[in-house]
Amino acid sequence: MTEEIKSRLEQIRSGKVPKGYRQSPSGVIPRDWHDAKMSDVTEEIKETAGDKEYETLSISAGVGFVNQAKKFGREMSGAQYSKYTVLRHGDFSYNKGNSNLYPQGCIYRLNDREEAAVPNVFESFRFDLLNGDYYEQLFVSGYLNKQLYSKINHGVRDDGLLNLTGKDFYGCHLPVPPLPEQQKIAEILMQCDKVIELHQCKIEEIKKLKKACLSKMFPKQGNNVPELRFPEFSEAWKQRKLGEIVSQKISNGLMNRPGRNALLVKHINVINMYTPDKIHVDDLEYFDATESDLKKCNVEPGDIFVTRSSLKLEGIAEPNVLLDCGRFVFDDHLMQMKLLPDYFSPFVKVLLETAMVKEQFMAKAKTATMTTIGQNDIASSHSLFPKYTEQKKIASFFEVLDNLIALHQRELEEMQKYKKALMQLLLTGIVRERLTVVQRRIFLRWSYINNEIIGEAVRPLRAEKISD
Repeated sequence: MTEEIKSRLEQIRSGKVPKGYRQSPSGVIPRDWHDAKMSDVTEEIKETAGDKEYETLSISAGVGFVNQAKKFGREMSGAQYSKYTVLRHGDFSYNKGNSNLYPQGCIYRLNDREEAAVPNVFESFRFDLLNGDYYEQLFVSGYLNKQLYSKINHGVRDDGLLNLTGKDFYGCHLPVPPLPEQQKIAEILMQCDKVIELHQCKIEEIKKLKKACLSKMFPKQGNNVPELRFPEFSEAWKQRKLGEIVSQKISNGLMNRPGRNALLVKHINVINMYTPDKIHVDDLEYFDATESDLKKCNVEPGDIFVTRSSLKLEGIAEPNVLLDCGRFVFDDHLMQMKLLPDYFSPFVKVLLETAMVKEQFMAKAKTATMTTIGQNDIASSHSLFPKYTEQKKIASFFEVLDNLIALHQRELEEMQKYKKALMQLLLTGIVRERLTVVQRRIFLRWSYINNEIIGEAVRPLRAEKISD
């Protein structure tokens, strides 16, 4: 960010209007941008479904348009169907329903269908002369939230919708950049979306590969050798209960309590269990512990941790491994496994993710408000284990996949933050310079990810056999 842009941003944040800008109902905008009410630049859609058949959609906050029957389990339109509003490709709808994610309601654009019908309580509209891509990004950024908040008569109606009239909604103001600039801004932000989507696709691609590998590189029920293994190994795997591979009884951690001690140490919590490669100690928060707490937990590198509860059955007993040195305690909602020397902790972490072991956990789990599993349930579950050298080899293979997943997750989060920052700068005209350079950088990032090859990770096992 140049010094000029930094100065411009600081001035706006402090309530000043930089040179070349002006105050408008939309906020501070460039002098050559226009300001307009939505009613002046949009057309309210009034076409109704009548007796014609259209797919009926609703809007789900954070997702967008969804099929009503799939969302609610049944068709919801009923006798109101004939009054539903007909949308065409590129049209917008504002759902006045509030949510934690969108307390002022949310606006989505119909992009994946040529036509559909939506409830007539939505405010539906289209842009005829302006760039819809630009305004889609503007709405996604939450640009209207402040204006909507000021217009909403707080509270909700009997039908669960916000108290906001159509007149008030279409009275909201929008910035109107010159059309070429609208196009350029939209292209940049849509390029960001492509990079984000590509990271998401890569994550799913690698997870799919990992699932296939888990299925073929660990023995199936009734077998004592896996379908696919490294060529230097041939011995049968031996069955053990999980309680037989630990050096001490599987134990719970510390219950949360008010701080009262001076000893601050890092605390392994449930939220730290969902990184794909290992527990990241830099992400851990501090816990006000005692020396007795440290002694009780006795956390060491190589310890396996398993979640005790989950909202969903399939999420029970999520495993992760601590590989770093330090002074740690762990939460009561976790269980600790300290392994005997013949067992390699990164291998055991992967083994606990296999279908054979997960199915045992799910069969033993108890479901009420939450799904829970106990220490004895973990200890009594069993699996097959190879010799230590093969454990290390298998773990190294999965480490590559887990590191790739973690890398793409980190880069996905960074790209999401980058786009959010760009939206604040571009959609308001704070940044107008060097747009082509910004676009080029994003394109290069997209090209790099798109051409990334993960084949090297599976070469020792012949990738074609994994994908069969």
